[in-house]
Amino acid sequence: MHTQSIHKVKGVKKDGEAIYRDLLCANLEESSNKDERSVCLKTMWKFWHTIVPPRVTLEPHAHKHHEQIYFIIEGTGIVSVGEEKQRVNSGDAIYLPPDISHGFVNDSDKPCAMICVGANIFHASLS
Repeated sequence: MHTQSIHKVKGVKKDGEAIYRDLLCANLEESSNKDERSVCLKTMWKFWHTIVPPRVTLEPHAHKHHEQIYFIIEGTGIVSVGEEKQRVNSGDAIYLPPDISHGFVNDSDKPCAMICVGANIFHASLS
């Protein structure tokens, strides 16, 4: 059994001031959590918790071999996927396809907390 708690995993600042807690991962090299007990994912990339402080921007970026889902558990913000922008709120799930630029802006005065899942995209040429 593999369990992790956001209360026990040290937060790491990435993308400016956002605090990431990688809870479960496929390998330690791509995880900010270096606890070997967190390595358990076979087809997924990572499962993590992120807090985006007020007025902080996660700059647009893309992942060539990963698709992601952000699930907003608290707060609001503006997510961008490619050329599209949309306001998101607590309870919203956002799909981020591979190879498409995505970013997030917390334009509020309160933190925005989200659960994130990244999955590997497998291609015959990568096998």
